[in-house]
Amino acid sequence: MKVRHGVLGAALLLAVLPAVAAGTCDDAPEEVGIEAYCGIAAPEDIVRVGDSLIISSMAETWNLYRFALPGGPLEVLDAGLELPSPDDRWGDPACELPEALITHGIDIARRVNGQWQLLAVNHAGRESIEYFAVDDSGPAPVLDWRGCVMAAENTQFNDVAALPDGGFLATDPITASWQLAHMLGGALGMETGQVYRWRPDQGYEVVPHTRGAYPNGILLSADGERFYLNRYLDGLVQEHDLETGEVLRSVAVARPDNSSLAADGALLVASHDASVFTLLNAVFADAQERNEIPYRIVRIDPDSFTASVRFASDGKAMGGGTVAQEVGDELYIGAFRGDRILRVRVPAAP
Repeated sequence: MKVRHGVLGAALLLAVLPAVAAGTCDDAPEEVGIEAYCGIAAPEDIVRVGDSLIISSMAETWNLYRFALPGGPLEVLDAGLELPSPDDRWGDPACELPEALITHGIDIARRVNGQWQLLAVNHAGRESIEYFAVDDSGPAPVLDWRGCVMAAENTQFNDVAALPDGGFLATDPITASWQLAHMLGGALGMETGQVYRWRPDQGYEVVPHTRGAYPNGILLSADGERFYLNRYLDGLVQEHDLETGEVLRSVAVARPDNSSLAADGALLVASHDASVFTLLNAVFADAQERNEIPYRIVRIDPDSFTASVRFASDGKAMGGGTVAQEVGDELYIGAFRGDRILRVRVPAAP
């Protein structure tokens, strides 16, 4: 049996989300080859499943968003917040249904049985990792909430990477307490956070060799044997061994945020060009307030682990880009603040 949220929840949903699908923005970018799609607040992370993008929103909603490839629409994706039967629960069986969602980092991966699973960092009233089953058999993906895991003590997770055993890796950039002090300390090179690993049968442990200044984006390698960690205030992207945590390779990238894997196995990393003060001003702004923080989408070659610029923006069309998903010769880019995502046509990768 499933239990659905009541009338109060429906009223909140209608108050904060667009009632219909949204299209291109009224104030379209002037640059050739760039299109903007509005109707979302703070689209911080993006993953792909089939012919759809699933997009997180760092604004208090009850749902995530879906963008139909290649040209939209951008629309609300029902998060399926219903209580499943005990046999269908994932994560921690004691973790309860969330009252709302403020989704930060997200990740999609196959479970051992082949079923798609979406994980989402949730900041709405609690710190947790939410589990969703994803059915992509129809024209649009369907989400079904399957469970959750509360965050480790005194943490505020940023990004998450799913593991085949039903567990995950999650970054804790600056802990939940004394955040401003930790952020300023990180800007001075102090270690402020680390990566946690959660296993269904063991719970949390800190992953060795992951301490750094604001660990941010995290992503599992295609073969499942390594993971990539973006140390935001250290200006480093590192490749780690999954089991030992040992750093295998490292490359300098300014302010690296989220990562994705391109079709050729390259790592695509969103990189900011701004001071900590400018970034903090934007972080504390309204979720839909746009900024003009310049950013780059950096390509890290999978063989040489060297970095090159795939796309650079002055921030006018959309500032503070945090993630890019490559689809053919286009990039779909989200940001930690603002009311839009971008669709950018780019030359073929070298």
